[in-house]
Amino acid sequence: QPGQWGRLAGLPVLQSAADLLKTMGVKAIRQGGSFASSPSDGKAHSSDIDYYQWEKWTGDAWTRPSRSNGVWKQCLLSGWGPFEMIDMCNALGIEPVITTTETDNADEFADLVEYCHGDATTPMGQKRIADGHPEKYDVKYFELGNEQYNPNYVEQVAAMEAKARTLGIGNTIHYMFPQNGFLNDSDLAKAAKLTPRLDELMVADLHVGGGGAVEQATALFARHPDFKMGAVNAETNAGTHTFDRAMS
Repeated sequence: QPGQWGRLAGLPVLQSAADLLKTMGVKAIRQGGSFASSPSDGKAHSSDIDYYQWEKWTGDAWTRPSRSNGVWKQCLLSGWGPFEMIDMCNALGIEPVITTTETDNADEFADLVEYCHGDATTPMGQKRIADGHPEKYDVKYFELGNEQYNPNYVEQVAAMEAKARTLGIGNTIHYMFPQNGFLNDSDLAKAAKLTPRLDELMVADLHVGGGGAVEQATALFARHPDFKMGAVNAETNAGTHTFDRAMS
């Protein structure tokens, strides 16, 4: 890496790359997809099940283990993770969207909210400060898995939002569901029984092969008129890597 002169705000980010993102007018970036893949979706080695959990990416980069058997059988260097991504986005005024592995339990996901947004009076806020990051991480969008049905989503979201409310930031975080669709009927009924209701904080992630996902979102909303979730198209997997993909 170059010295401070060539990096964005002292971060492990090239200033030239940051300038290009600003020139492009990028408003949001999702770090997700294969980064959060776990054995349940058949894309990662079985020993990776805990490696992709968010806790592995805190603290100094040089203390984190790298892997040589990650997704797509490529080496994964641990110097760039979700928290470096958040710092970059915060410095550029870009909305960060973080996709995590779904294998953490509800309490561990609640800890993630506190790690990002807690102050020195909270255990996880103290840990973030001890990890060398006294400022809170400004992140409001979390996806709990990637292209898989997460059967623990409702419990995880309830725990995360309960933690957010204790921190005074209730109704500000959004929780993306990782399957190309939404909850099954039994989990939807479970979510509808939450008190308070969290419908409007839940977001369906509709990955498409090409074109847009507006029709898919419209159909999803029509099927569940009493459940006020949102929808986003976070991946367009058209198999093309030319400007045709950007146009779609």
